[in-house]
Parts: sequence; C-alpha cells; structure tokens
Amino acid sequence: MKKLVFFLGVLLASSVWAADSKIAIVDVQKVLADAPQVSAVKTKLQNQFEPQNKEIAGMQKQLQTDIEKYTKDNAVMKDKEKKDLQDKITDEQKKLREKEVGFQQNLVNAQNQAMQGILKQIQDAAEAIAKKQQYDMIVVKGAVLYNNASLDITDQVITALKK
Repeated sequence: MKKLVFFLGVLLASSVWAADSKIAIVDVQKVLADAPQVSAVKTKLQNQFEPQNKEIAGMQKQLQTDIEKYTKDNAVMKDKEKKDLQDKITDEQKKLREKEVGFQQNLVNAQNQAMQGILKQIQDAAEAIAKKQQYDMIVVKGAVLYNNASLDITDQVITALKK
C-alpha cells in the first residue's frame, strides 16, 4: 500500500511539474544538415587533407604499376629481379597501409574536433532561444516518440546559427 501511495505521489508531482513546464524539441540531425558551419568544416577538412589523399593515391598507383609489372614480366625476370620487385611491392604495401591508417586517424580526429565545436554552437544557440522564450527544457527529437510540431524550435536554432 505504501508503494502505491508513493507511486501515485510521484505521478501526481510529475504531472503537476509537466503542466507548468515549457518544453521544446530540436532535431539535431536537421540542424547539422542545414547549418552553414558544417559545410564550412567539410570544405576546410577537404582542403586540409587533400595533399595527403593525393599522396596516398600516388602510392596506390605506383603499387598497382609494380604489381602489374611483376605479373607481366615474372616469367622472363631473373631470380634476383623477381625478389627485388617482390620486396619492393611488399615494402610499398606496408608503407601504404601505414599511410592510410595514419590518414584515417588524423581525419577522424579532425572531424571529431570540428564536430565538438559545431555541437557547442548548436547547444549555445538552443540555450539562448530557451532563455529568451523561457523554455524549461529542450529535448533532442530522437529522444521522444512523439511531439507536437508546435514544440519544434529546430528552424529557430538553424536561423540562429546562420547569424
């Protein structure tokens, strides 16, 4: 009986709080898709990592050329030439893998760092809107099963980010 009374008390208190609360919803995925900061970061990262990407492409092309040469000339090559070319191919494969792994790690780190900055800007814009319009809580759209469209302030957040 005590548990039932406690449960009803909690339910009543939460419904009273909810009735007096002003809640908004933000679709962060839409904000990320429409925010100009995301496009700017993509362009910046492409420009920053383009030289490394070109270097990797050149290494891949050289490796492919050496593999084709080995495949084509294998039958007529001397044993030392075969071994030297095999060693060269193995070394190129190793260096290429290392370069690709380093490139991927650097790219992911740069993307994560940039996204943290963008997410902070989204949070700041949402908080400013919440204070201005006196919202008690802003919830991410994916965290609720249903919401009334009138609660959605996503477009306001996007507009704030464009300023």
